[in-house]
Amino acid sequence: MSYSVRISGTVLSTLLYECANAEKDIEGFFLGALSFKTTLTNDDSTEQAFEKREDFITIHGYQILNEKPYDSHGNVVKQRFTSQQKDLSSIVGYFKFRRQTDVSLSIRDQSWMKSYSSTIPHGCIAIISSNTNFSDPSTQTYEFAFWDMKNPESKLPVDVANMRESTLGYKSFMSNAPHINQSTISTDSNTAEIIVKQYEDMYQQSIRSLKDSTDKVIEREAEILKLRKEIEELKSANKE
Repeated sequence: MSYSVRISGTVLSTLLYECANAEKDIEGFFLGALSFKTTLTNDDSTEQAFEKREDFITIHGYQILNEKPYDSHGNVVKQRFTSQQKDLSSIVGYFKFRRQTDVSLSIRDQSWMKSYSSTIPHGCIAIISSNTNFSDPSTQTYEFAFWDMKNPESKLPVDVANMRESTLGYKSFMSNAPHINQSTISTDSNTAEIIVKQYEDMYQQSIRSLKDSTDKVIEREAEILKLRKEIEELKSANKE
């Protein structure tokens, strides 16, 4: 089965903000759900329509880990895994942020992918890297790529879906609902109202993530201001 990755611009930009402000390289889980979309496609040769299914790994959040859930050889350490995220069904992938490196998989990354797949049957891995822009040292550029956890040779297409100002675009919106068998769903479950509610829930989650990031920026600016005042006070005391 071939997947595509869907992640909102808000979640991606918040994650990149965390990477930019991290004191060291960071890693963590992608949280979300498996989704799929079925459309009817016309076959010109038979003049009949047939169903086309697209499968998605939909990312609506992330969790930065305090401890890597694998050993030096890339093997899963289950205690570290479950102690940091008990709801394994919400994990849809893993990310690694490494400064000034190529966006590629190392031997240990591939070993980790194999071990991960033995614990969680689906998922993706993203390698994120930042490099200094030599023409403007104050600017960082970011690169990233996603792979299927079960196939290190298969890069996954990524759709960065920015939030819309109106939920009237629900017809083209990909639901964040978990991957479940459609045969068990009643016809009422695909109504526009439910799809719009899922969209609004995702929007609220993204807004909360953005607010948390904004609060962190404010806190750090306050700390910087406090340090500057202390420095000025020390300078004044030394002059005296």
